[in-house]
Amino acid sequence: MSDNPFDVPLVIDTPEAGANLAKAIEHYEKYGPYIPENVKGVTRDPEIMDRIMGVKR
Repeated sequence: MSDNPFDVPLVIDTPEAGANLAKAIEHYEKYGPYIPENVKGVTRDPEIMDRIMGVKR
């Protein structure tokens, strides 16, 4: 199996899914790709991720 996410088939099985895809494409064509702002860093520490997500252990 390929690691490329573009090799996975896209299933549009409801009219709502089709409308959402069309809206996303229109938004992309108008504004360009979504680029997150104010990213302060990346972590793989499970304790920090739980704190960010609000998980109590």
